[in-house]
Amino acid sequence: MKECGLAIWIVILSLVQAAGADTRAEQPFVQAFSALNGGDYAAAERGFRQVLKLEPGNLGALGNLGVIYSRTHCYSKAIAVYNQGLKLNPRDPGLLLDLGLVYLKQGNYAQARRLDAVLGLAFTRTGWLDPFLGTFLGWLGVALTGSDTSANALFCSLQRITSQQLGIDPILMCAANSAGGVMGKMVDAQSITIATAATEQVGNEGIIFRFVAWHSVALCSIVGGIVLLYAYVFRSYVPHGLFFVHWKDRT
Repeated sequence: MKECGLAIWIVILSLVQAAGADTRAEQPFVQAFSALNGGDYAAAERGFRQVLKLEPGNLGALGNLGVIYSRTHCYSKAIAVYNQGLKLNPRDPGLLLDLGLVYLKQGNYAQARRLDAVLGLAFTRTGWLDPFLGTFLGWLGVALTGSDTSANALFCSLQRITSQQLGIDPILMCAANSAGGVMGKMVDAQSITIATAATEQVGNEGIIFRFVAWHSVALCSIVGGIVLLYAYVFRSYVPHGLFFVHWKDRT
């Protein structure tokens, strides 16, 4: 789950980069990517390093190196690699997101939150799909942290900045972050561990995760669709606080 969360943006970026890369770097890139998917991190690291020797500006190779270091808990190396990629493309959303997740794994919440403004501007590239994808951002936050409160503290500022730039109601997007997070609660490690312990199924965590993962994604997609409708069709129905009418005595 965490691996999917870390690589969700970088996989797309990797394929794009590989398609336009130097033909000499193509074969080692594919081999390294295959090794990464197979869990052979040492071979994957060597492969991506070889790609960078042939093509130093390959963002896909840099991003995947960061994924390798993050998975192997070499967080300082992951941060250095992501920053190297950001020097080439400072507003790359995949690298910014993965860098923020590394800071989150480190427990460095201050650094993670400092990326909000940059990430918020970067996510404006999602355009009209932001209400749908923003819901999944909340889902990802809870899936990684296990807490809707933590996901809101980390990502609501980002949601607000992005929505204001796109002309979408920021209250709606902050609510979408929380609602999407609820759908991610069923796949976070803490919930699954507690469930297996309570039902005497310790050791079946993987089976339970595989069973509930698709339900979680499907429910989050439904919530994302509802948020899309509120963003573009039912804008006037988004609540903006409570209004109390005080009736004056007319006698």
